[in-house]
Amino acid sequence: MADAADSLLLTLEVEAAAARNAELSCTVEALQEEVQQLRGRSLPSVTSSPKQTVSNIPSAPVRPTPPPVDEPREVFLALDDLLFEVADIRSHLLSTTYVDLTSRTFDPDTTVTARALRCVAEVKKLKEALLVSQQSTNVQIMELRRALGDQIAANERQQAHFAVQRAMLERRCDDLQRQCDDVLAKQGEKVLNRVIQSPAVHNEKHEQRGDAGAGGPP
Repeated sequence: MADAADSLLLTLEVEAAAARNAELSCTVEALQEEVQQLRGRSLPSVTSSPKQTVSNIPSAPVRPTPPPVDEPREVFLALDDLLFEVADIRSHLLSTTYVDLTSRTFDPDTTVTARALRCVAEVKKLKEALLVSQQSTNVQIMELRRALGDQIAANERQQAHFAVQRAMLERRCDDLQRQCDDVLAKQGEKVLNRVIQSPAVHNEKHEQRGDAGAGGPP
């Protein structure tokens, strides 16, 4: 019963480790997609215009630059939250991980792009940490499966040994039963012979007494 419980516990640990690994992979993929979307939204508002050379030759009319959008600050805050979530996940994978989150001054010219790039870098680090964790989990799963297989093989060998012992005990019991039956049969024959011989002996003694009385003086 204890061996079956140990086997079930090992199986449950293998399934739990595989489930945690799949959940972390989905989380990293979702974070990567969100970073790419936020980065794509922030680049048009923070990309600097290329330098233009001054020339006396008249050039084509330039379209007026659209007014700045109020989204950079919101994007920055979203990236800041995303960076915190990535750092928090990585800290659960690697307990020694430290991410500096003190620089939160908003600057629409540089901060959004820098924050987006930093988020991408942190996601890559998270991916590396996840791969390391995945490899470690795979090793643990292999060890658990090997231990489970060894335990199953040991149980099978033990059951085979018990089967051999049981067969030997059954043969021994059969031999003892036959010996007991033989002894009882012999004892029964002796008792039966005594019962059969008892009336004959009694009659013989009675006849001897009668003969002795007849041969005496008148």
